[in-house]
Amino acid sequence: MEKCILAMAGLAEAAAMIELAVSWLALFVLALLLFASAGTFRNRLFIASIVLTVLGVALLAPLNVPYINATAEELADPDYRYWLGRFRVLAFAWHGFIIMAVASISYHFLKRNGPSAV
Repeated sequence: MEKCILAMAGLAEAAAMIELAVSWLALFVLALLLFASAGTFRNRLFIASIVLTVLGVALLAPLNVPYINATAEELADPDYRYWLGRFRVLAFAWHGFIIMAVASISYHFLKRNGPSAV
C-alpha cells in the first residue's frame, strides 16, 4: 500500500491566495453597496444590491468550507491546514454578510410597507 503525501506547489498556493483576495474584495464591494443602498427606498441601487448579492453569494461564497471533513493525510500537510483555516475565516465572513443582507432586505420591505406590515 502506497502512502500518499499531498503538498501544495507554489502555483497552487498562489491560486489559493488569488481566490481568497477576489472573494474578500467581492465581499467588501457588496457590503459597501448594501450599506449605500440601505437608506434609499424604491430605487435602482437597492435592486442592484439585491441582484449582485445573490450573484456574489452564488458564485464566490465558500459556504461549505467550515463543514469539510478533511482526512488525516490532508491534515498532515501544513499548507493544507493553513489554507483551510483562511478559507474558513472567509466562509464565516460570508455567512455574516448573508445574515446582514437578509436583515437589510427585510428592513427595507418592512420600512416601505409601514408598521402595519409587522
